[in-house]
Amino acid sequence: MGNALVELVVARVKERFNPESDFYQKQLQLTKEAWEDWQKGLYVLSEHELSAIIMLFTDYEWMLVQKVIRNTKIIPEKEQNAVSEFSKMKFAIAKKWVQSDIANVEIVERLQEDEKLTKNIELRIVMGYDSWGYSDILTFTLPAIERERVAGSRRELIQYMTNKQREN
Repeated sequence: MGNALVELVVARVKERFNPESDFYQKQLQLTKEAWEDWQKGLYVLSEHELSAIIMLFTDYEWMLVQKVIRNTKIIPEKEQNAVSEFSKMKFAIAKKWVQSDIANVEIVERLQEDEKLTKNIELRIVMGYDSWGYSDILTFTLPAIERERVAGSRRELIQYMTNKQREN
């Protein structure tokens, strides 16, 4: 297993779960040691565990993960930047979809409770094809304070994505 996949998965877990143990303990039923062993390539995930990993991503994002991994095999220097490459491409694709005016933009609030209450929003860019279950979806988890910057006009959203793409 390549480091790119591990880095992409761990980045997504950290983005969505706080603490990280909420994912590997509750979703995968793994111990910290097994989770760390998987990251080192010493533990092979079961079919159920691999399914839970894949479900961290939308179908379209999982396809993009595969493309990033393939590129790291073709150009090994890219392996160190797999997470930023994935993020940069997500923003570039989402920006194109939003500019096309055929994508829908959805904002979903997410509350996460641990020692403190954390509020995030999930920005979903959805490219629909008038057939249930076949939409392409890109998701972005953002702090709730970003709501004003992404919930305005499409023009403001495109500018926000342009700025985020440059940051990555």
